[in-house]
Amino acid sequence: NLLNGANFDWLSFVEHQESTNDIAYVSLLFDAHELVPMDLRAYLPIFGSLIGNVDTKEYTYQELAVESELCCGGMGFNTIVANWLGGKERADEMHLNLFGDNDSNYYRQGVMLNVHCLEKNLDRTLDLVTSTVCGSLFGNNIHHLEALLGTTANSAINSVSSDALSYGRKWGLAPFGEEHALQELLSGLTQVELTLKIAELATQDRLKELVPTLQALAKTIFRPENMRVCVVAGGNRTYIQNSFEGFASRFADMVGEKTNDPLPSLPFNPAGDLFERKFDTTYIPIDIPVHSCHLALETGVTYDHPDSAAMTVLSQMLSSLFLHREIREKGGAYGASAGHLQSGILQMSSYYDPNTLETLKAYGNGVDWLCRGEFSSRDVDEAIISVFGSVDAPKSPSSKGTSEFLHGLLPEDRQRYRDRFFELNRDILVEAANKRLSKYNNLGDEAWIDFNGESNNGSVCVIGSRESCPDKNKLGNWTVKKTL
Repeated sequence: NLLNGANFDWLSFVEHQESTNDIAYVSLLFDAHELVPMDLRAYLPIFGSLIGNVDTKEYTYQELAVESELCCGGMGFNTIVANWLGGKERADEMHLNLFGDNDSNYYRQGVMLNVHCLEKNLDRTLDLVTSTVCGSLFGNNIHHLEALLGTTANSAINSVSSDALSYGRKWGLAPFGEEHALQELLSGLTQVELTLKIAELATQDRLKELVPTLQALAKTIFRPENMRVCVVAGGNRTYIQNSFEGFASRFADMVGEKTNDPLPSLPFNPAGDLFERKFDTTYIPIDIPVHSCHLALETGVTYDHPDSAAMTVLSQMLSSLFLHREIREKGGAYGASAGHLQSGILQMSSYYDPNTLETLKAYGNGVDWLCRGEFSSRDVDEAIISVFGSVDAPKSPSSKGTSEFLHGLLPEDRQRYRDRFFELNRDILVEAANKRLSKYNNLGDEAWIDFNGESNNGSVCVIGSRESCPDKNKLGNWTVKKTL
């Protein structure tokens, strides 16, 4: 039972009552999109990784770690970009700020804190949260700050080879709009490059240049009027609401008056022309012997579109019946998959793939295969059953309420989406495939590789072996991204 209505003036509070074995799961989201200028937005993940790991006004970082483990088992901060699927009207009712570059794709951006604790420790945990977000002192121990940033940089550079699949996907999706460009900026290769540059400041003894901006970000973002809270708990509702009323009062007192001082600038602006990128074909050479190949095609079918269920089933069949056979069994890749994103994009990916052009041609042939309807009614039924495995998957108590809180999806929205699958048959799927994908027919021809941003809305990204980097004279408009 989702309960709305406990609004403490500026505090939007959503409570989800579940049996949680006396554990309370708390999520605090601080909107950051309008408050942080574009040249500083890329620094939010670094900022989030430091919160909770540096000294505060009340605790050293060692004392904070001990107190956190004692009362709540730790706090997790991360930067999010969440697509909003509940519609503009619902967001207005909840007094939320939405952003996007068209009328169908909206998103929220912010810094999110997740913490869980025994319900009897809720007051103590919320006091610790207040102390952490309102009292962090980034410059109190420069040597510790240097160590934290060095660890973050090492993890980032090591993740490129181990998680090339994810990085390639994000780079390939970046031209499809603000939401995807932000995902690349905040968690893609652009973020890795920024993290390495920031770590270099420590070697040049310039780390103190970063501190004023980090302190200003904390003052700007961690404001009571900027906060939304989601609580999943199964205990006494009155006790929980009283705890948050006390938290609201202490939080407001500690942050003080709002100021309109501009945020200090920093030497690097990693966003560059990322938000102006056209649809293209990119090769990213890194130090691995294999490849991860990605193709993304715009379909225009978002979550609430009547064809959304059809596109989900089509992508499932494309993955299991065609790409698995052509790319894994014949091509020797470790795996290949297809999926339809809620923002209206069909995406295909391979990983640990010895091939490049052969895989990209297989993607194009897969689109033709869907449009020709080379699958049976039994294939459709099996794909729907497979999709229901994720649609109806049980959720842990900690994830309950996330759909409503971050994405604006109510139970009736999810049920309406689920019901669409029961209306599907082979003829409907073939019609949907031709309606949404026929403009990409014949992508299996070599000429299709040139996405230049002027015709079909598609993007290709291959990340992999330096030795396989394509010859631009032979392959036309490939862009070779500068390596890390």
